[in-house]
Amino acid sequence: MKNVSEESIAAWSGIKRGVFAKWRKKNLSKNADWTPDKKGRVIYTQSAIEKLLGAAILPKELDANSSPWADVMGDIVDTAKKEGPSEREFIVCKVPKNQRILLCREADGNGAALVRVKDNALFTPGMKIKARQLGSSLNYSGKMPCARGIIR
Repeated sequence: MKNVSEESIAAWSGIKRGVFAKWRKKNLSKNADWTPDKKGRVIYTQSAIEKLLGAAILPKELDANSSPWADVMGDIVDTAKKEGPSEREFIVCKVPKNQRILLCREADGNGAALVRVKDNALFTPGMKIKARQLGSSLNYSGKMPCARGIIR
C-alpha cells in the first residue's frame, strides 16, 4: 500500500492545500489516518483517502491511471478514463523581453494568449507552436527550437 502526501493530492486535484488541512484537523486522527514525515509533510494513509472520497472532498470520478498516486486510487476508485488537456495550435506574434513567455494568437484566429515556455530566445514571430491548458495558464508542449525559428 502506498501512502500519499497532502501536497501531491492538492496539486493533482486542483484543490487548495488549506482545504485539506482544515478537513484533516476536524475529521482525521493523527496516527491512524495521517502521519508527518521527517520533513514535516503530511502523509495520508489509504483509509484517509477513502474518507476524503466518502466526504466528497475528492471527486469520485478521479482517473486512477493519470494520478500521481495510482497505486492507492486504483484500489479505491473505478472510473472511465478522463481526457487530459488537449493541445491547441498557436502562432507566435511577439517575443517579449520576459524569457518565460510568448505572445501568441490561436491558429484558427479566435484570440490572443500568453504561452509559457522554458526559454523564448529561439522562437520567432510567425512560428506555429502547440500549447496545453494547465490550470489558468497555457504551457508550450513540444521540443524547443534547435536554432532560431526551427523546430525539428
